[in-house]
Amino acid sequence: TCPPTEATPAGFTSHAVSRRAAGAIGMQLAHQGFDVVLGGGRDALLPATGLRDTLRARGYELAETRDALAAARGPCVWGAFADGSLAPQADIVETNPGQPTLAEMTRRAIDLLRANPRGFVLLVEGSLIDWCSHANDAFGAATEFLAFDEAVRAALAFASQDRQTLVVACPDHDTGGLALGSRVDPYTDTPDSWLAPLRRMRLTAMGIERKLAGDTSRANLAAHVRAWWGIALTPEQAGELDTLVNVKRYRPSFALGDLVSRHCLQLAWTSFDHTGEDMPLWSYGPGRPVGAVDNTDVARAVAAALRLDLAAATRELFVDASTLDAAAAVDGD
Repeated sequence: TCPPTEATPAGFTSHAVSRRAAGAIGMQLAHQGFDVVLGGGRDALLPATGLRDTLRARGYELAETRDALAAARGPCVWGAFADGSLAPQADIVETNPGQPTLAEMTRRAIDLLRANPRGFVLLVEGSLIDWCSHANDAFGAATEFLAFDEAVRAALAFASQDRQTLVVACPDHDTGGLALGSRVDPYTDTPDSWLAPLRRMRLTAMGIERKLAGDTSRANLAAHVRAWWGIALTPEQAGELDTLVNVKRYRPSFALGDLVSRHCLQLAWTSFDHTGEDMPLWSYGPGRPVGAVDNTDVARAVAAALRLDLAAATRELFVDASTLDAAAAVDGD
């Protein structure tokens, strides 16, 4: 759900000095012969970048809407459905009605790839779970996780029939340090009562930020919280939100998620950033990794399923610079 040049997809597809070298990463993607690339990044196809012409010259069918993706015949399809990242799934109807869901992209990718007699590798990332958690947006994080769950369901539907496919799902890290039941009365509160405010919400914090259209006045902030989240802020809460956005210069989505979680939900967050807690691991199929494992062992399990020799690949692709010239000075930093 992010541009294909972002860190996780780029880590599977390219080599670059920096994760921010989007132009170089995009051209590597275009020239390496991947069959299916779907996500955001439509702004990278502007004429000045040369990427659109390169893709067409290399035989890619371009899709920029959900309907175009459904109609694409392949075999090589590049889909870019939004400038930058895709809209969160809960926001699609309001902000980007032509966008496919992550599950729809997953099913379409499998349909295009499954005919290959050599099999295939498919990376699917629910990128916005992390982005919503950075903003402490509980509704956004929850609905994006459910969207990812639907994508996993699509992968499992194929793997359960194929019976040769390994499916691995795991985060690379936690974000935000979410805790449930921060102000719970154990005698009266239930999980359903914690979730009731979330069920009334209709847009993520990112979606509300977009709807604000730059008007971050106190009245407009409070009006959008009421309209999209069903929460009537007290004068004190509205004043605090105004201060966070217009004095402390929080991004509106971060201010919204932080304030509403603290005052209006039974939730708490420890950070706007990544945390160090253990992550869940889900797996299905032959050779699946199980139990408590080091994160790098997930990569080894996938490499084994693909019959890849990672050590041999390293010897082929990388050379210790100190061996190239005995007189060279090597800066370890």
